[in-house]
Amino acid sequence: MSSLLPLVGLFENLKQEIPITRRREYLTRDDALEQLKRLTGKNFGFSIEEWNSYLSSIDFNLNNLER
Repeated sequence: MSSLLPLVGLFENLKQEIPITRRREYLTRDDALEQLKRLTGKNFGFSIEEWNSYLSSIDFNLNNLER
């Protein structure tokens, strides 16, 4: 599961759930999208639904990750 952890932050940034005050974790939506595309080889644009569907298909689940 640890190999999915970078995707967690990127997906949260894409959804704009990480505030700018969390400087170490914050990325703009554009930067998050570019990194998601680079890491996954997929391009769903800013569609949260499509990214969520794809990430679910690779057994990605934010609710099951320990923080």
